[in-house]
Amino acid sequence: MAAPRAGRVVVRLQGVHKGFETENGRIEALRGIDLEVRAGEIYGVIGVSGAGKSTLVRCVNRLERPDAGRVEVDGVDLTSLEGAELRRMRQRIGMVFQHFNLLRSRTVAGNVALPLEIAGRPRAEIRQRVQELLEWVGLADRWASYPSELSGGQKQRVGIARALANRPRLLLCDEPTSALDPETTASVLDLLKRVRDEMGVTILIITHQMSVVRAICDRVAVVEAGRVVEEGPTSEVLVRPQSEAARRLLGRSGPRRQPLPDRTPPPPGQEARLVELHFVGETAKEPVITHLVRRFPVMANILSGQIDRLGGTPFGVLLVELTGKPGDLERALTYLREVGVIIQEWHEEVEER
Repeated sequence: MAAPRAGRVVVRLQGVHKGFETENGRIEALRGIDLEVRAGEIYGVIGVSGAGKSTLVRCVNRLERPDAGRVEVDGVDLTSLEGAELRRMRQRIGMVFQHFNLLRSRTVAGNVALPLEIAGRPRAEIRQRVQELLEWVGLADRWASYPSELSGGQKQRVGIARALANRPRLLLCDEPTSALDPETTASVLDLLKRVRDEMGVTILIITHQMSVVRAICDRVAVVEAGRVVEEGPTSEVLVRPQSEAARRLLGRSGPRRQPLPDRTPPPPGQEARLVELHFVGETAKEPVITHLVRRFPVMANILSGQIDRLGGTPFGVLLVELTGKPGDLERALTYLREVGVIIQEWHEEVEER
């Protein structure tokens, strides 16, 4: 099954506040959170430890009751539900945990079967659903194993299978890869993309790892001190971050002040500008620098570069020294902006005396 086109709102948070009493006083974990997750999206919420991410996801499945605000899933306000009604809504929401949360006394099959048993499904239906899920996550041969006999990646695959047992519309993932090595992380993220693409499940993923956002998220919200400080398509937030919190997570905090590489001084009447060029989407596939030097009387010395992907979108970064007359350089930079290149200028580091 292909993922549904993003449109219908699956998760809506409006003015959500949540605080906790501690020995040192009250801590406000969430301070008026507003966000929307639409059908078919993989939506990331990123921030440093203590930013409020985990409290946010626990409010979405009502493991925590917000002090104020609305939490809607499929148009239903979960803050107004209790008892059997809340339990029925939770069956529409799967949950994947950082440390797997598997029951050590149960086999792989027994762990996956647990939500179905709680929901009172017939034994034959449980057996069939467990078998198909274990085949789908690649663990059909480990159905009788116990969690202690599994690797971290296998444990998380069991956790994902268990979260999908009741055919949820929404999958919440709280730091699902932070306990895994890079290779295993990649395989788990690929599996989550399959969950969205083949099962049509909308995913909300909480993480502090920018690599996770870069790999699979369609949109991302940056959370700091219990507030959403930036939100938008992943490519825009990662390439052109507007908040200081996002720049810190990307390692771009503060102005670009770097020592320029050794170079020959420009000829009289010319100057050199060091610029970092970001290419997103189709622009990353075009010979933009070639067009630039043919169109304008400037020299372009490429000092470094890389091509990557943001989700399924091509993304390239080049560090380039442009040399020419000031007016020609300005026209060249204007051209780059017009064709969709994002420019960040580097400045020569000046020693303080």
